[in-house]
Amino acid sequence: MRLFRILIAGAVISATGWSQSPPASIITVDTGNNTYYVTDTPDLTQYAKNPGPVPAVSGPGTAPTFAHVTMIGDIVTVNGVPVKGTVVNSYTVLNLNPNPWPGQSIADITAFALSGAISMDLLLADGTRIGGLTASGLWTAPAPPGAPSNAASAYGPISGGTGSFLGVRGELLQSKVPNIFGRPASVTEDPSNRRINGGGTSHFVLHVIPLESPDVLTTRRGPEIVHADDYRLASPAHPAHSGETLILFASGLGPTRPGVDPGSPFTADPVQVVNAPVEVLVNGHIANVLSASGSPGAEDKYQVNFQLPADTPAGTAELQLRVAWMQGHIVSLAVQ
Repeated sequence: MRLFRILIAGAVISATGWSQSPPASIITVDTGNNTYYVTDTPDLTQYAKNPGPVPAVSGPGTAPTFAHVTMIGDIVTVNGVPVKGTVVNSYTVLNLNPNPWPGQSIADITAFALSGAISMDLLLADGTRIGGLTASGLWTAPAPPGAPSNAASAYGPISGGTGSFLGVRGELLQSKVPNIFGRPASVTEDPSNRRINGGGTSHFVLHVIPLESPDVLTTRRGPEIVHADDYRLASPAHPAHSGETLILFASGLGPTRPGVDPGSPFTADPVQVVNAPVEVLVNGHIANVLSASGSPGAEDKYQVNFQLPADTPAGTAELQLRVAWMQGHIVSLAVQ
């Protein structure tokens, strides 16, 4: 059978069903122990030598115009869930201002610095690495048009990612949640004592569009969700029951562990477990995910076993996948 595709209003109809543009996701990231290391000496032999806190040279803002600063902090939560990780921001202070005082840079916007790169690398609480994101741009410039409502200012466009964030695009912003500005330190201070010497907090908003969204596969008969006991398709003729275990088949769940080479099929032995956190939302409520892994022999097909919440009402339920905090499209599930 020949595969045909017709492009209509941003969606693709194929022989296997609909393929839509990935939906955007808003992810909040909280950091702690932020320390800002100011390059305040030309003597390279003194870098990172002093074990105790060493205050940075003061100036307008946290550092004078044209100073170079490297911020290092710990990622502590994503969407309120405890995680691990590191955030690094390397920037040049510009002090852009439409009405500058002496030593500031006149400009048409207000922005503190040019961030050459702000990078985040995220891990689960158990140390499993999820992946990283990188952005660059004018830091503390006003939030751009179309930004999430909880964003106060901008860091810049997200230029890409690794791991579960491979191929993402979007924008990195500062949240409206007040920050406790990190401690400005001299570049002569030893950053291995950063958590001992202390720092501040930051609250980021990530407006992310993945390369491929995590979606339940569909057939002409509906979403590919089956009953765990007999593998019959969950449909109006054979609806799901609250509290029962279901199996859904999906695409776009990202890397697995122990892992396979890109483009290679998943193995049965060892089982290829999805690397990032997987959530199944039923009517907006998080269901109990029992397992999530790559389907043996497939390249982009996954199997997710989950338990339908016991309080799911009869009728048509809305089901949605979320992987690495990035959401997929909503599908309908018949429930009795």
